[in-house]
Amino acid sequence: MYEEADLYSEIERLLPARRVAFAAACGEWLYPCYQKYQAEACQGDAAVIRSALDGVWLAATGDEVGQAELQRLASQAEATVPTDKGHWSSLLPLAQNAAAAAVYATRVAHSPEPQEVVWTARQIIEAGDYLAQMGAPVQTYVKSADLPGPGHLTSRAVAGLLETAKTSTLNALRSRAESGGHEFCPLAFGR
Repeated sequence: MYEEADLYSEIERLLPARRVAFAAACGEWLYPCYQKYQAEACQGDAAVIRSALDGVWLAATGDEVGQAELQRLASQAEATVPTDKGHWSSLLPLAQNAAAAAVYATRVAHSPEPQEVVWTARQIIEAGDYLAQMGAPVQTYVKSADLPGPGHLTSRAVAGLLETAKTSTLNALRSRAESGGHEFCPLAFGR
């Protein structure tokens, strides 16, 4: 498992375009959880999250995405971060992580500062932590990276996405993120 300082150090060594791509991949990895939340809770707007992530991927390819457009995408994505007002769903925290990852990724596309990239990746780790705590005995804190299951999977996912961001094409990175997210979301809820 990455400690935040170690992750920051790894990200700091990436070229800015690779930071943007890694942030996009983190958001992409969590996106299926947002879709599932919207379908089951009848709340949220996955199309807004999709647009934000598409804008970040476009920026990662080197296409010029205007700063005003990135700010607009970030604002729209931020407005779709679900709250627990009115309706609780066990998917809510994962949808919050997914929307937050999209917001952070758009900020990275605007300015690829390492800390923003770390915060994007932390959304995956926090999703695993949430699921590990859901399966832990009451009043017990477990270190999710030490357990087999979703917590361990999310730590490996961040490491795998980071390695792919360093060494592979953007298409390979996006494909890995998409397939990882589609595997994680059903696994997380036993479906």
